[in-house]
Amino acid sequence: MSLAPLLFVPVSYLIAAVGSAAFLPGHVVLLRGGDFLLQLVLGFFLVSLSRRIVWCAVAQLALMLTLYVGNAVKISFLGGPLLPSDVHAADALVRILEPGMQVLVLGGPLLFLGIGLWNFRLPRTRAEVLLVGLAPLLCCLALLVQPGWTVAAVDRAYAPRKWDQLWNYESMGATTFLAQAYARGRLEDRPPPSRAAVRAAARRLRAKSQPEFVDRAFAPRNVYLLVLESFWDPTVLEEAHFSRDPIHPSFRKLWEAGGRSTALSPAFAGGTANAEFELLCGMPATFVQSVAFEYALENDVPCLPRVLADIGYATFAAHANVPAYWNRTTAYRRLGLESLMFIDDFDTHDSNGKFLSDESFFRQSLARLEQETDAPRFAHLLTISSHWPYPLNENRPAKVESTSSEKSIRTFANSLWYSSRETAQAIAGIRRKDPDAVIIAVGDHPPYLGENFGGYAESRLLASSWSEFTPEMFLASVRTPLLVIDGKDGPVPAGTLPMFAIPGLILDLLGYRAATTIDAFRRGPEHALRPFSRGPVLRVDRDGSSALCNPDSEDGSCQAAMRWVEDTRTLWEDLLRGAEFTGMEVLDVTRLPAYIAHAGGGIDGRRYTNSQEAMDRNYAKGFRFFEIDFSWTADGFLALSHDWDHWYVPHFVGATRAAPTRAEFLAMERHDGLTPMALPQLLGWLRTHEDAYIVTDVKHRNIDGLAAIAAEAADLQARFVPQIYHRSELEPVHELGYEHVIFTLYRSQATDDDVVEFARERELLAVTLPEGRARKSSLAWRLGHVGTPAYAHTLNDPLKARRLRARGVTGLYTDHLPDLAPPG
Repeated sequence: MSLAPLLFVPVSYLIAAVGSAAFLPGHVVLLRGGDFLLQLVLGFFLVSLSRRIVWCAVAQLALMLTLYVGNAVKISFLGGPLLPSDVHAADALVRILEPGMQVLVLGGPLLFLGIGLWNFRLPRTRAEVLLVGLAPLLCCLALLVQPGWTVAAVDRAYAPRKWDQLWNYESMGATTFLAQAYARGRLEDRPPPSRAAVRAAARRLRAKSQPEFVDRAFAPRNVYLLVLESFWDPTVLEEAHFSRDPIHPSFRKLWEAGGRSTALSPAFAGGTANAEFELLCGMPATFVQSVAFEYALENDVPCLPRVLADIGYATFAAHANVPAYWNRTTAYRRLGLESLMFIDDFDTHDSNGKFLSDESFFRQSLARLEQETDAPRFAHLLTISSHWPYPLNENRPAKVESTSSEKSIRTFANSLWYSSRETAQAIAGIRRKDPDAVIIAVGDHPPYLGENFGGYAESRLLASSWSEFTPEMFLASVRTPLLVIDGKDGPVPAGTLPMFAIPGLILDLLGYRAATTIDAFRRGPEHALRPFSRGPVLRVDRDGSSALCNPDSEDGSCQAAMRWVEDTRTLWEDLLRGAEFTGMEVLDVTRLPAYIAHAGGGIDGRRYTNSQEAMDRNYAKGFRFFEIDFSWTADGFLALSHDWDHWYVPHFVGATRAAPTRAEFLAMERHDGLTPMALPQLLGWLRTHEDAYIVTDVKHRNIDGLAAIAAEAADLQARFVPQIYHRSELEPVHELGYEHVIFTLYRSQATDDDVVEFARERELLAVTLPEGRARKSSLAWRLGHVGTPAYAHTLNDPLKARRLRARGVTGLYTDHLPDLAPPG
């Protein structure tokens, strides 16, 4: 066998290093022993399959240029090295490059494959046959069958930093880095989570998920989500010395009125689709190394558009790009966006370079939207005009000058000036025609400002390498302007929010309090978290300070943040490509709403009716959980009645203190004209209200009553949430097949310590306290610390409700509070 690889492999390394240095000065990856060995083995493998060695050498050089120059290009543009998952994003990456760069990026792999096929021959000698057979076998074992071998070997040799891929690349070399990244990805590619894992994660997340009460009734207002390409405030660049504010005064005024709120993006200088995913779905997009739209979506996901569509909204998306870019055609449908508008649907005469101007985009999108439907609408409008390289047409002359040495700062500033002006004009038009609308305008990610963070590094806002970033730099690299307009109230402050918190904010502004899977990814007000792909978590505290939490952090708050990341990843994997247990564990039962309708809810000032009309009325208001009283009839059936003396006698014509039979109860006339119900009628009502749930209050013989419900309800049993009155009832209730149980304390003599210990040891859906106990003790707070929600009954006063909230109460049983504050 020829020894030529011993010559041409080092030469290829030298040429690749020079090419890499041309794009990435200061980050030249020198010859690494393991990397050289892998390329040498590959060289001998290629020689054994090549007719001419010289062409074999050219093919391997093309491959090494692809690896090293390709890495240099990606690092200089996006700050990180090539990863195996970039295959899913290759089409989108190539589309944004100039033609010369496209040839450079695509030429290497095409040349390698072309020469390989043209120069191919079968092996001739025994040594060649052995190499051709042995090399693929070893690769298969190392990467496919036993990826742990590769990961363990690399970990011993290099001690890689999971959160610093650039450092790993520079330490290992391109070949070794890609091999270990692929092996690690296979090793970490977990099977979809089990229902038990989802349940455990959901329970922990409930303790952190605390949406605010909103004192308004739900109203189906129109929602406009304006996602603005590369929209960022460059006035923080101290060395740019702009001649004027790059953000137009009309937008600046709106943003200032809203408290200069900011969003934390999952992307930097690219990857807009991940920002979209978070803004639409309310969950982090950073559990894949690439883009969730391309790689992760295997299920229809209950994102914000789908939630709104289910309650009668028309959902619409517009983006002046090709439909296949980032797989948006398929992804948008999976997220619940029904009507789509892409580049072929636009008149593109007013374009900046190849990008439709924002003025034209908004005008045409909003005109199309008005023609679509008279139903309440959710509109997702994604601009493209201010995309790199930030071109402008002859009708948009430069307005901003800069003394920066980085040329892209000036071009970006001028693109931003027009984008912010045209966005403000679009917002003004929406507000004139639709003054009650909820409008969210947010930048998708900070812009590309030169290789190695050139414009940022010049002003010392960022270092020239991810590995040198401080927590403050990480924060600067993900922060974008956020404008929230709440109808006639105008711009309102939202603080600093990760993008995945914005769908929950939108639901809050609408007053929509029904439980959704979006709630599972909420957090309390103590700090915002910004996870990064397979690595650190940025923690931003309420005072604006930030800290970076790594997987091996020993700080307690960082460990809690990493635990939250793992739990959200469990639910994320289940929702996007698993069995979707989250819908049962979070949406349906385990994520109780802010309000539960007491005794079916009040109706026309009357309480404790447990009637069909009360349930219908309060379902229409938005209630989905109904606490219902059950009493035994004389013939041993369950009727919806609080009791047979104090409540029954004054409300039914001819009633006595003796319990009636079921037939007598259903036939009796009520003084208020409402319809009495027994268990069969309740089950019929549940079948026509498929997202409603019953919280039981069986007044006597609780276990017998729950057994009767289980026997008669059959497939509807999961729609019942039993309350137990004594700790000893939990096990018998579980044996009856009920998974989610509330411990209510109005009959219990258990002390606060007893209740907290019980909640810590056993999985409870919630603990319900009488109002007085919730007001006078710290029990609600203590339950929150062990991850168990605390509810209070029965509250109909908004001021008292807020006071209990301040004492740690999660939600309320109420007769009519949602007349002032919407139910959930």
